[in-house]
Amino acid sequence: MISIGDNQVVELEAERVWSVRDGWKTTRRFRGTKEAVNAFVPTLLIDGSNIRIIPDEGPLAVVEVSYANAQDGASVSEEAQIITTWSVQSNELEQSIIESDYFDELPGGGGVDGDTERDLIKNFLDGNGTREQHIDLVSSPQAKAMVEMIAQGKIAFAISQIVLRRTRVISAFDSAYTFLASANKVYSRAQLIAAFAPPAGVQSEMPAGGEWLARNGTKQQQSNGKWSLEQEWWHGDRISPIYERIA
Repeated sequence: MISIGDNQVVELEAERVWSVRDGWKTTRRFRGTKEAVNAFVPTLLIDGSNIRIIPDEGPLAVVEVSYANAQDGASVSEEAQIITTWSVQSNELEQSIIESDYFDELPGGGGVDGDTERDLIKNFLDGNGTREQHIDLVSSPQAKAMVEMIAQGKIAFAISQIVLRRTRVISAFDSAYTFLASANKVYSRAQLIAAFAPPAGVQSEMPAGGEWLARNGTKQQQSNGKWSLEQEWWHGDRISPIYERIA
């Protein structure tokens, strides 16, 4: 028996229904005065609850409550209310030729007046000088090839990047901000696994090296009031040092 002020709400015998699709589902039933029932109902309003108030004799009413994720009719846990889906995607994006291993492997010397070949390539990429001038200023075949590429407008190249994507459907009573608070932070592989626990199949697709940049997530409220949250982590061998690293 549950006391609400001077009134009482009594729990009646539960009703159980079985279906091929959903298995057993229990509906808990409570009876009391309409005043007591209306005061009691807010304690049942968690995500996933289905509530029905039925007028009874005179001043009385019966309230029925069942939960979509609990076949025994008990309240569902917070974790049971969260639906999580992971996927491994592939991004294709352009990267400057001076961010390539080819550029990094240029000889340290080979320039003039104290400038290295890397300095001269950067200078030409910035629009300074002509092709003829820079072909004469650099000496290695790799540097000459990069001068030709820049002269032809080939200043970027396409790379493929692994992206982890997590989609979560959470309770309408949870804070969407809490789930998206890690944006623009850089994780190691071990840190990402420890913090977000992707399943083993997803972990097997994650490269051993490099870093992971958490991107700004998106959130969308569903018709049932729940939040659908999508967050991505982009893998890279060299992520800009301006981003905060997870300690």
